[in-house]
Amino acid sequence: KSKRLGAGEAGDQEANARNDSVKSADPPKCHLNDDVSSPQLPPEPRRRLAPPAAAPPPPSVSDLARVSAVEIDSDASQRAAAADDDDDDDDDAPSDDDAIVGDSTGGSGEGGEEEEEEEECGCYSPPPGSTTTTKGGARLAYLITAHNARTIDDASYLFRAIRYPSTIIIVHIDNRTDEGVYLNSTLRREIESCPCGSDVHVDRLFEPEWGEWSMNDPTHWAMDVLVSHPRFRDKWDVFLNLSGDTMPVLTPDVLSELFDPDGGPLAGSNYVTSSNCETGFVPTSVWQFPEKWHKRVHYVHSPDGDYVGDTIIEHVDLDGVARNTTMTTHFGSQWMALTADFVRYLVSELRREESLASMYRDDTIELARLMTDETYIATMLMNVRPYNDTLPELLPGGNLASLPSMYAMRYERMDEHYPTAFGLVPVQQRYDVPNASLCDKPRPWGPYFLGVYDLANIRRSGALFVRKVSVHLDPNIVHMLPVRSHDDLPDIQWPDEVKISEKVDWGMLRAQAREKAKAKEARRAKMKLEKEEEDQGEEEEGEEGDDELDPEVDDDEVEPEPEEK
Repeated sequence: KSKRLGAGEAGDQEANARNDSVKSADPPKCHLNDDVSSPQLPPEPRRRLAPPAAAPPPPSVSDLARVSAVEIDSDASQRAAAADDDDDDDDDAPSDDDAIVGDSTGGSGEGGEEEEEEEECGCYSPPPGSTTTTKGGARLAYLITAHNARTIDDASYLFRAIRYPSTIIIVHIDNRTDEGVYLNSTLRREIESCPCGSDVHVDRLFEPEWGEWSMNDPTHWAMDVLVSHPRFRDKWDVFLNLSGDTMPVLTPDVLSELFDPDGGPLAGSNYVTSSNCETGFVPTSVWQFPEKWHKRVHYVHSPDGDYVGDTIIEHVDLDGVARNTTMTTHFGSQWMALTADFVRYLVSELRREESLASMYRDDTIELARLMTDETYIATMLMNVRPYNDTLPELLPGGNLASLPSMYAMRYERMDEHYPTAFGLVPVQQRYDVPNASLCDKPRPWGPYFLGVYDLANIRRSGALFVRKVSVHLDPNIVHMLPVRSHDDLPDIQWPDEVKISEKVDWGMLRAQAREKAKAKEARRAKMKLEKEEEDQGEEEEGEEGDDELDPEVDDDEVEPEPEEK
């Protein structure tokens, strides 16, 4: 189902020529192919196995995910059914069987109840006189992924920072995490008692493995739910996926305004990279990396080490026409901000077994490609029309033309354990994770944890989100975010070199002092005993000397000493 370009020396020559061509571009731009697909979206996405003669029934979450959902909240089905009863005229309203588990909705009560919730929960409201309001702007749909107790705990701070009227928040808990961790978490209590007008769904379905295709599962599942389930369908404008240890830099009203379909500076573009992507906001072609760079070597060679170059995917378009499309791999990020149009395209095409999206997915799985969570969606975006025209326009400095103060969608630090592919040598220090912290120690390549010393760089980057941050490492940066403007961030940066003393453990010091006192007392006792023994010995010697001088002893009875020889 796929063809390979070149082999042996001929393939290597082609690769070198392509690399030279890409390197000569000024500034480096994405590598687009002439042979791309031009999809026409159907009016409504259809499930792969739905009978063609009848419209498919409204899908449930379990149907969309093609797995059995593990129920997190036993009362969730009743709450979801009640929430969907708000609109009795909706012919597509799901049945009780289609209700989503682990839900919470807000903002549908009386005005007094909303005000009471805002006061008790600390729900965010734009300050008086601000240009932003709780009405209007882009409707943002978030996916938050958490995989252990620490990220679930940190996700509670993220949830508080993004909950907002007209916002959808989907939370996915790694299926390997014990149910009790979430059930007893602050995150659950916040979601159930303080949604602050947002529509929230929590589920626990997948077990993503680092480096494998399964890393894509929560993201593709969440997109499918947003596109297909009547509760969320057509009720959002932008999809953003975030890890639980992410924090927004800006308040929810400002984020909504930036993505506003009616003139927002970030509207209409797809962002699939982060600040650590070599070409900034534009995904990086594998051919832009040096010839021996690991990312390029991995994707242009087979698992056996044979050169294969780009992949030509044989697929069938929506008109039933067989096509061959050359897919040049591009690196982006696992964390993205995507338009609703592009998400609908991906969801509908992944349901067609012979589509470009499905065939390319199968090819990456068959070849055991690593890091597909960073390459699959970025590659689809860069190789498919008209979506390859939805890349953000950049200025020569790498910042956005529509928002020149913005150099990154998300600020994070990665790959600082050696110089980058294009010669950048990291020099700043970074936070280390102490053994007593709940935070997991990052891999050598990152991403590394951020703290208050990174605020100056965050401020200059103009980023909308930061990752990784944790209350279990540096809670200060978590409590400082979000703000209404990057100018509100203090200009705190890394000193030339800083060392932090170890945390004082007074309990240990007291125990050491007690042991020291005991040892000192033992030495004193020993010295006293030795002194007493010494004094007793001297007394005994004195008594023996007195015996020698006793006048009652007859000198004749004393045996003379032998003469010297």
